[in-house]
Amino acid sequence: MNETTYFQLSTLLMCKTWTLPNHPLFQFASGFLLLSYLSPPGIYGLLYLRCCLTIASIFYTLWGWLILCSIDTCVWNLIFTFVNAVYVIFIVFKINPFIRFPHDVELVYRDLFKPLKVSRNSFLKIYKCTREVQTLKAEDVYCYEGETLVDKLSLLLSGRLAVLKNGKTVHLIDAHQFVDSPEWFGVGSNETYQVTVMALEECRLIIWHRDKLKLTIADEPYLQAVMDNILGKDVVKKLLFVTGTVGNAATSNCSTNVNENSKLIVPYHKAMDQVIKRNINPEPNGVHCFWSLSRINEDIETNV
Repeated sequence: MNETTYFQLSTLLMCKTWTLPNHPLFQFASGFLLLSYLSPPGIYGLLYLRCCLTIASIFYTLWGWLILCSIDTCVWNLIFTFVNAVYVIFIVFKINPFIRFPHDVELVYRDLFKPLKVSRNSFLKIYKCTREVQTLKAEDVYCYEGETLVDKLSLLLSGRLAVLKNGKTVHLIDAHQFVDSPEWFGVGSNETYQVTVMALEECRLIIWHRDKLKLTIADEPYLQAVMDNILGKDVVKKLLFVTGTVGNAATSNCSTNVNENSKLIVPYHKAMDQVIKRNINPEPNGVHCFWSLSRINEDIETNV
């Protein structure tokens, strides 16, 4: 009895003869299957894995169709090919969603938002809140001090703007800087601008409906943090690049005295000291900050 059992097992476990190696299609398929096991971690590793499995399944399908002439081998591997190909397409679109913006908006995305890891899909949500892209000729006025309501958020795409307070030039706004970043923080839509903004040359601005934008990112904490980060930095830059003519009665008006040298960089340690201490109240000599930032409360949202 034991000899019979041993003979049966030896028959099952040992091959008397070996067939020739399979067709090269089978070898290629197995090679790509092996490569799929070597995929690295991460989204690109997953893409590599699915590409290898797709190619392997194609070779297995061809092997079953041309060499084995086996319908079930072909059908199963066609299914595997389809499933993996769908995953490849999905991952490719996730890595690069092929969302394109107008050239100047694309530059804004690359300069301001992409460094903060904002995806194109997320930036598209912001871009869809655009009210218009406005063009200003030289000396056209964007907003009037004490008259124009703060119901928008604008970014300068090209050109240069001058900010005036009581008819005097305060500072300049260059391309890829926000026009009304200080008003983003806690200023209601029923309030008016505290400065006048005028174009020094032909300018193009992208204008968002501010309340619509705030509602859009209300459920996106990361986008909220990104917008606060970008706009907060813009406010700090405005404080750092305040002209030395604020409060000086001898300051000339915009059309005669605005040039490349009209910006004065405040010494960094003094400027940051002012920002940290919120030292924005009028000084004894009458020099004051032209934005009433003391009204800004972090927890206040714009009323809709």
